[in-house]
Amino acid sequence: MKKLSRLALPLVSLLAWAQDAPKPSLTAEQIIEKSIERTGGREARLKNTTLVFSGVIEIPAAEVTGKLTYAGKAPQQAVVTVAIEGWGEQKTGYDGKTGWMTIPGQPVQILDGGRLERLRRNALFNSDIHWRKLFTKAEYLRREKVAGRDTYVVQFTPSGGGAPTLRYYDAENFEELRVDTESDTAAGAEIVQRYHSDFDPVTHFPRTIREVSSVGETIIRVSKVEFDAPVDDKQFAPPVATVGK
Repeated sequence: MKKLSRLALPLVSLLAWAQDAPKPSLTAEQIIEKSIERTGGREARLKNTTLVFSGVIEIPAAEVTGKLTYAGKAPQQAVVTVAIEGWGEQKTGYDGKTGWMTIPGQPVQILDGGRLERLRRNALFNSDIHWRKLFTKAEYLRREKVAGRDTYVVQFTPSGGGAPTLRYYDAENFEELRVDTESDTAAGAEIVQRYHSDFDPVTHFPRTIREVSSVGETIIRVSKVEFDAPVDDKQFAPPVATVGK
């Protein structure tokens, strides 16, 4: 196994090809609502309080395969754990106030600045429903192909500063096929692309998540998804042995 210096989270998608097309009859907000309807509807999803999923994570360039688990809880708590045999566990968490990260062999990091803002944004439960809490506006940009499918591209402007987020919605069924967003990687903050596919027919949760950035490609293969499962709040808090930022 090649040396793994740091695992970049969160994760991304393949490049798509732009094409000129007339604007849709739907507004950006209507496109977002159609996507929410596709994933269960606003009323039903607002009743969900937790999301837990697990699966396998692959980093082909580093010849690495490991286990990934995610736990999120309303209104704004989340933790991601990646375990790789022979290397250890990396955790990234947000408890509603403090963002933190643990890397094998290094002190606990307490995050601030742009890193904290990006983590805070990612930790909002059902963030697509509550997008107005994170973004000042949503604008339709264009039509574009993603994995051979026509999509509507909507740009979201972050309220806390930073680069806009682009979301690519399938023009036929409104599933979210791709997200371009500013994330933290081993090379620093950059725009990464997250490609969603193989959607569960009931929950419409993507069972394959493919991310691409300047540091390489990461693939998550989701094997189990649970909504409203019991979640212990203690796992969101930073470990006791914390150090400077």
